[in-house]
Amino acid sequence: MPSPRFTSLRKLALSTVLTAACALIGIGVSSPAHATTGEVLLSQGKPTTASSEYSSSYRAGNVTDGLASTRWSSAVGSATQWIRVDLGSVRSIGHVRVSWDWAYATSYQVQLSNDASTWTTIYSTSSGNGGVDDIFQNASARYVRVYATAKTSVSTGGYLMWELRVYSPGASSYSASAYNNAVLADHPVAFWNLDSSNTDLAGRGHTLARYNSPGATKLPNGDNATVFNGAGQYMQAADANDLSVTNTGKITIEAWMRPDVNNFSDTQSSSEPFVYWMGKGVAGQHEYTFRMYNKNSDRPNRISAYSYNLSGGLGAGSYFQDTVTPGQWIFVTAQINVSAGTVNIWKNGVRRDQDLLSGYNIHPSNGTAPLRIGTRDLMSYFKGGMGKVAVYDTILTSAQINAHYHAMVG
Repeated sequence: MPSPRFTSLRKLALSTVLTAACALIGIGVSSPAHATTGEVLLSQGKPTTASSEYSSSYRAGNVTDGLASTRWSSAVGSATQWIRVDLGSVRSIGHVRVSWDWAYATSYQVQLSNDASTWTTIYSTSSGNGGVDDIFQNASARYVRVYATAKTSVSTGGYLMWELRVYSPGASSYSASAYNNAVLADHPVAFWNLDSSNTDLAGRGHTLARYNSPGATKLPNGDNATVFNGAGQYMQAADANDLSVTNTGKITIEAWMRPDVNNFSDTQSSSEPFVYWMGKGVAGQHEYTFRMYNKNSDRPNRISAYSYNLSGGLGAGSYFQDTVTPGQWIFVTAQINVSAGTVNIWKNGVRRDQDLLSGYNIHPSNGTAPLRIGTRDLMSYFKGGMGKVAVYDTILTSAQINAHYHAMVG
């Protein structure tokens, strides 16, 4: 099944507000059967089943009956519940809309299948806040399922859902965001959205490979991004000279990261309570890496960047150690400057720390390890979202880094 192209938009449940919000971002709702230009509603009237129903008045089919006044409710009991629609045959899908009532799922997945047995997750969240979620993607499937595992604390009953709509691909165009334009203007040697395309937007051919089916999420500006489950999912770009510090003696690496937990389960080891969430390094071929420590450690939720000798050992690292709120995006920038002998780290466009390469006798070299995202050496795995990873063979100025941050958040 093709990897999805995804973005999620949360809106109020009132249809008039929904329509206005969609218009503001270029998604036209012209009729109940069309949510963007050229889209066709595939799910209306199709067979819909659920793991449970509260009563015949709250049946599963209410979410696909086209009526704004009806809804599905799961039975009181287990927080793990699902509802699915059968499109009748394998169809091309471009958009899934999930409309929650007040008893919404805080953790759920949208999944696709051709046989109602093997499921592929195209969207996953652990910070749902109700309302309407629009998931845009390119895929094909017969069955579309919402699989919920946790609900809002205000609900002592089941889940309540107004609508589950599945649309065909539309004719909408997706232009480059202001963020991408700001990054590309500063000439990165590699730049990945971390959406389903896996393409190097810098035009250098550093195509990403995806391992173990990472899911989809969205960035603060609504652009597509990737979410990792912290249990073996990652992405990888092959080794290349322009991804190494030694290409020019200078490197800047940027990434948006969203920790979804304070304590990771798959850490580097029992005595090393941290994960490598990105880096270029394996045994004997270490270059640079990013860490995040567990909250339950002597460095609670420290986020750091390191430069190493090829042989490994201690690295020269800079860090910030702030309170981390799961589900909140953080813009991290690291810079290694051989001639200046420094490693710098920035958080949300502000420089936070600097360390000296000489303090650990670090002499960066060109290794052969791939650049991995979501892990470094396959020994620990990050749980959360990541997007917009860019690598430059220069040292960006503070004004450039700050401009990138504000291009995302305003």
